[in-house]
Amino acid sequence: MRKRMKLSQEDVLLFESSGLTHFSFLEGELGFKRLKTVVRHPKSRMDRALEIQFICDSVAVVIRWAPLEFDIAVDFVEVDGEQMPSKYSLDGDAGFARAITLDSLVELLTDGEIEPVLPQLVPGISFAETCRRADANQRRVTDHFDSVIREYARRVRLYSSDILAGRLGIFENVITYHREKWELKL
Repeated sequence: MRKRMKLSQEDVLLFESSGLTHFSFLEGELGFKRLKTVVRHPKSRMDRALEIQFICDSVAVVIRWAPLEFDIAVDFVEVDGEQMPSKYSLDGDAGFARAITLDSLVELLTDGEIEPVLPQLVPGISFAETCRRADANQRRVTDHFDSVIREYARRVRLYSSDILAGRLGIFENVITYHREKWELKL
């Protein structure tokens, strides 16, 4: 992957190739349907993100890459009847479809013993630590893009079988955990 700041067709193809390779089990083994790759905030250079979306009756799996933030994440979004909601919230905001992140799910299920795939920039850390984590994310995503995607796919297989089967009972616990971790108020 190139280190430049502009999202190119080559970047899109790299993301799709890696994402579709490592997450192919969603379609092949579990019957999810792949939706088209989506560019979020296409007019905003800083907030632009790519998403690969897989969907079934009750849940969608969204693999998201924000190139300028050197961030990759996997979200699970509650859906109704194989329709992707136009907006969803990781924080439990009213009027939005419920969603959770894979990293928060894994942290909750393992009592924090398993670190997120990429270092997170949580509130309460020093500026120096924020810079160190951001640099670590940039190096990891730039130098090991495919292995980061592969690790996310491994964790989806390992930790989210109930969610992938449409059992979303843990959503509220993960949303509460996420809110507390990120010090969010509703």
